[in-house]
Amino acid sequence: MPSTNTPLNDQDIADLTFMLVFNCVQTTSLADVQASGGISAAEMKTINTEVTDRLYTALQYILNPLHDGDWDKFKDLLAHAYPEGWPRPDHNPELLPIESWLQKDQASFSRVKQS
Repeated sequence: MPSTNTPLNDQDIADLTFMLVFNCVQTTSLADVQASGGISAAEMKTINTEVTDRLYTALQYILNPLHDGDWDKFKDLLAHAYPEGWPRPDHNPELLPIESWLQKDQASFSRVKQS
C-alpha cells in the first residue's frame, strides 16, 4: 500500500476495500450468526458483496484523485441517511494491537529510512 502522500489508484482502493470488509465486517458477530445458521452462505455472500461495493464506491469518492471536488456532494448525499441515535464510533479493542504494531513498524521504518 502506498504512503499517505501518494494518491491511491483504483487497485489500491479495491485492495483497501477488501481488507476493511474482511477485518471490519466479516470477522464480527455476523460470522457467528452465519455459523449458527442464522444467515445462509448465499445470504452472507450477498451481504459481503453489497458492503464491499458500497464501501468501494465511498472510498473512491474519498480517496481517488479523479473524484477530487466530488467529496462534498457525495457527503451531502450520504447525510440524507445519517444513522440517528447510533453511538459514536470508538476504537475497537480487537484492532488496537494492529494500531500499536503499525506505530511501532512506522517508527522502525522511519529509523531505517533516515539511515
